[in-house]
Amino acid sequence: MANNNAEEFLQVYRRIENFLRERQQAEPHVSFGALVDNSDISAVERYRYKLKRYKDLRNSIVHREREGGEPIADPRSDAVEDFRGIVENVTDPPGLSPFIHDVYTATPSDDIASVVKKMERDNFSQMPILESEGVIAVLTANAISRWIGAEMQDEEEGLLVTETSVEHVLPHAERGEENHTFLPRDASLYEAHEAFQAEENLREPPDAVLITHNGQASESLLGIITPFDLPELVSRI
Repeated sequence: MANNNAEEFLQVYRRIENFLRERQQAEPHVSFGALVDNSDISAVERYRYKLKRYKDLRNSIVHREREGGEPIADPRSDAVEDFRGIVENVTDPPGLSPFIHDVYTATPSDDIASVVKKMERDNFSQMPILESEGVIAVLTANAISRWIGAEMQDEEEGLLVTETSVEHVLPHAERGEENHTFLPRDASLYEAHEAFQAEENLREPPDAVLITHNGQASESLLGIITPFDLPELVSRI
């Protein structure tokens, strides 16, 4: 009787090994562990530990004695399905389509009062700011709060919101114009999730990930992902 789980597992293993080897144009002598370590695919990084554990399982299946031509080691069905799911996510990862939609934007010359009303009405706290060359900043509710605090200290007669432009508020952002990043529309959800992970000693997570065709600030804005969207993003991966 054929050992179906073992054979299915080995088929899935060969699929991801061939995929990584072709993507990296690696020589035949390069090990699977090295292929995993050298991969630039976000999903591989996410599943690095499991992939190496499944490499050990593969070695157990292949290198142990066989009985009647069939491997003795037999992975459980749930392990095969888990491995298959990981390989699907590596070779065909979920894309950004759930977050590609019309995005509210403003310009530096817009009055802050209208922007604040729109943000409150539609319940969002980040708004990309556009000029002719593309996105130049992302205005946040936090920057608006900091601006209000500064103005309340400086103005004895009160805050004149209707006479203030967005441009006047932008400098109050905690990180200036470095509070967002870009991804191309063909990026994966794993890359988007990775973009929100703070790099050690380098920066804080962005206030927004902006989606354009090729991930360039000069291109038309196709979508936006904010920290508020992270629960949905994580649920999809």
